[in-house]
This record gives sequence, C-alpha cells and structure tokens, in this order.
Amino acid sequence: DNGTGRNSKNNNKQVVLLVIAHPDDEAMFFIPTLQNIKQMNNTQLAVLCLSSGDADGLGKVREKELVESCKHLGIEPRYVSIIDDKQLQDGFDEIWPSHLIARKIKEMDTDVLSNQLSVIITFDNHGISGHPNHISVYAGVKYYLNDIQKVQRQPNKETKNVYGYKLIST
Repeated sequence: DNGTGRNSKNNNKQVVLLVIAHPDDEAMFFIPTLQNIKQMNNTQLAVLCLSSGDADGLGKVREKELVESCKHLGIEPRYVSIIDDKQLQDGFDEIWPSHLIARKIKEMDTDVLSNQLSVIITFDNHGISGHPNHISVYAGVKYYLNDIQKVQRQPNKETKNVYGYKLIST
C-alpha cells in the first residue's frame, strides 16, 4: 500500500488511459475499444477527461454522466479524472495548449495511476469529428509521448515505456 489505500503497482496490471476532451466522448467514440480492453486480463482502465463539457452550461450534469458511464464500463470512479481548467474549455473555437494537456496526463499518472501508465488511447489528428478540442487532445498526447522519449535518451534516467494508440477517423 502506498498510503492511498491501493497497491503502488496497481496489482501489476497494465494501465490503459483513455484521454478524451468531453464527457460523452467515451460513449460516442470509444465504447467498443473499452469493452475489448476490459475483457483482457491484468488491465486497469482509467479515463482522463480534459473538460467538463460545459459549452452549453451542463458541465456538472455531464461530469456525473461520465462517471456513471465509466461505472457501466467497469471503470471505478477513482480512475476517472475530469479537469476544470480555464485553458481547457469546451468549444469549437477553443484550441488547447499541448504542453498543458501533457502536464495533465503526467499528473494523472503520478497522482492516480501510481506512475504505472503503459498505454494511452485517444483521438487521431483529425479528431474523429473534426472538433478542435479532440484535435488538441491528440496533439497533447503526442507532446506527452515525445517528452517521454526525450527523457529516455538522457543518461541515467529511468526508462518508462508508454505506448500511444489513436482511433482513426474514416
């Protein structure tokens, strides 16, 4: 136990993080993927949602819906993180900073996942529906993965292998 009531190694499970822009993205775009991963042995799913989806003033309702949706997918609420940041607001006119998204992923890994993150799943560079927030998420995940590679090339640094997968727009 690492003082948080859970094992520091997440019971040696492979930790898979879905990074999305809004509550409902998990249901609209990723349910088949999440269901298949959930069936795999020794895997812990987690969700990082980078906004409350409050463009229409329904952010708090949408947050609760995300947590419930994740429960139905077998993802415990402690593994669901919803960010409320002024720089990450829902909207078709909002482009989010890649470095900030990368920092939120790192914080999720450190604070919730006990530094055991091994796989990230997100949108592709077209954002599935072309939504700029989705495209920003892709760019932020790519930024995070590139940062990890830079650290790994430095001498005397602990290596961390995190693999990124994107849902291809068709």
